[in-house]
Amino acid sequence: MMDIIKNIPKDLESIYGNLVETLEASVKNLREIYHTKDFGIAFSGGLDSSLLGYLAMKYLNPTFYVVGFEHSKDIENAIESLSLMFGEDYAGRLKVIKITDDYVLEALKVFSKLGLEDVLTASFEVPLYIVLKHSDEKVIISGQGADELFGGYMKYLKDPTLMEEDFKRLLEVTITFEDKLAMLFQKTIARPYLSEEIITIAKSLPIKEKVYKGIRKLALRRVAYLLGLPEEIIKREKKAAQYGSGVMRSMRRIAKSLDIDLRDLLKVLSNES
Repeated sequence: MMDIIKNIPKDLESIYGNLVETLEASVKNLREIYHTKDFGIAFSGGLDSSLLGYLAMKYLNPTFYVVGFEHSKDIENAIESLSLMFGEDYAGRLKVIKITDDYVLEALKVFSKLGLEDVLTASFEVPLYIVLKHSDEKVIISGQGADELFGGYMKYLKDPTLMEEDFKRLLEVTITFEDKLAMLFQKTIARPYLSEEIITIAKSLPIKEKVYKGIRKLALRRVAYLLGLPEEIIKREKKAAQYGSGVMRSMRRIAKSLDIDLRDLLKVLSNES
């Protein structure tokens, strides 16, 4: 994989240089936009959040928040990634929020009150909800948008054209819902990957710079390589948040305890409230 990542086409070198500079500026400029240097980062240890965390440590005063059940993969990845990138310098900056089914149920009840009906969406929003609730900072940095813009989901290997449809839904549905969640806790979500400049560059890249020979998010892996991130992070294939955190398994347990189909979970919780 690394041979492909390092072999950046000559005709795209300037675009990649621009992408690196723009992503760096998108993080650096958060300090001026929000008039603070103190930020929380929703951190899972994957490529997207590691890139943002690496840059945040250069320009901001970040605290990293990882959410998961005991021994979950996201917690393991978060600890490993920070150690690889910063050694002992990250000590005291990582806040591990170990959750239980009760945490998940609480979040789902809130989601149902906000009118959310899609169980899959709920599953990957639970970690964000918990970060928003338990963080001290007023602004939380999120890696939202990286998958849809740069080809992060497995389904894109088979049909990369789905990225456009998913990106549209992200802007129209997901972001709107997340901002409602943030307002509950008087927080704001910063999304560097969704800056206008990053979106423009991402859409100018050929599909093969996003998904290529089984590699997802090739462009972001190349950015990580150019920035000097550890090879283990550059190559990491990570599970989606709902699986890496253990939330989806928890939701199945909750549905089973209520003797209902998982697809009906939010509907039942809405009726109960």
